[in-house]
Amino acid sequence: MGAMVVKAFGAVIVAIICIVCGLACCWSGCPCCRKCRCGAKERMTHPALKFACLIPVVLLFIMTIVSITWAVQGYSTIVDGGVNVACTSAELLDTTLEGANGTHNFIGLMPILGTFHDLEVMLDNNSQFMTQLGGILDDTVDVSTSVTLGAETLNLLGSAMANAANNAPSDGAGNSVLHTCEFCSLIGSPIAAASSALAD
Repeated sequence: MGAMVVKAFGAVIVAIICIVCGLACCWSGCPCCRKCRCGAKERMTHPALKFACLIPVVLLFIMTIVSITWAVQGYSTIVDGGVNVACTSAELLDTTLEGANGTHNFIGLMPILGTFHDLEVMLDNNSQFMTQLGGILDDTVDVSTSVTLGAETLNLLGSAMANAANNAPSDGAGNSVLHTCEFCSLIGSPIAAASSALAD
């Protein structure tokens, strides 16, 4: 961008110089102003001086042509850049809205909104999905009740097995009958674990 500005600035400077020189030459060549010329008398000018004066004019002309060429090239570059920006912006907008497939897949905003809408419709209270889900949950009430009943039954059995009166029974007077319930001590821990598992 900076190089283009420098080229355009050079072209403007050369154009100003050419306009000033052109106006000076036209004013000097005007028939009405010939009497006002400096040195109107015929004089002999050395060819080398004429050639020396011709060189800057030729250089200015060449510089003008080069500046015009650079300006045209810069304009073409600007036009191409504008077209590229417009094309890239359109592609970006299309990818953002509709998504793109490739190395980095992007679903796009419109498909995302469509998916969220379908999900909202699916999770509505009166939708077919929620109705079927409610029916399935209603069918599992008996299972839940059975699990609770089984857990409480095992819990009660475990409490009975852990009771000291069952592990080491005694007579009515409180005297030991010299009997130890080995089964109660063995089965008590597994029953407690099973009851806890069902409760969870």
